[in-house]
Amino acid sequence: MIDRIQAKKFCSPDNSGLLLCDCTDINDPDFPTIALLLGSSKSQHWFYLKNRDYLSYSTTKQKCGILFKEELSSTGAIWILGDPFLRAYYSIYDMEEKRIGLVGIAETVRQETARQVEEDTTDNLEELMK
Repeated sequence: MIDRIQAKKFCSPDNSGLLLCDCTDINDPDFPTIALLLGSSKSQHWFYLKNRDYLSYSTTKQKCGILFKEELSSTGAIWILGDPFLRAYYSIYDMEEKRIGLVGIAETVRQETARQVEEDTTDNLEELMK
């Protein structure tokens, strides 16, 4: 998905490794809703981040920063979702049962949009696994 965004917009990493891209504001339509499939092999769920969830606009630089990034670790690439994800979902921590619950905030993605994003993401995953 990040590759597709970079293909549409001029983007470059800043000193901290965050990606800065040309944009009009955090609602720039060239930045799509991103679907994330998270969970274990027993229970997987789709989560959605709209452009305004994962972008931050800098008036001084007149660019948008993508607020999550890929990090390389000894076990491979991992994604740091951080604040953008936690702002888009209520998180409930059950320390006794060692689990986390996530609930979408008041505004939800319409079913048609959600279904299309899931299909696009699934298609991309299938391509990557070939």
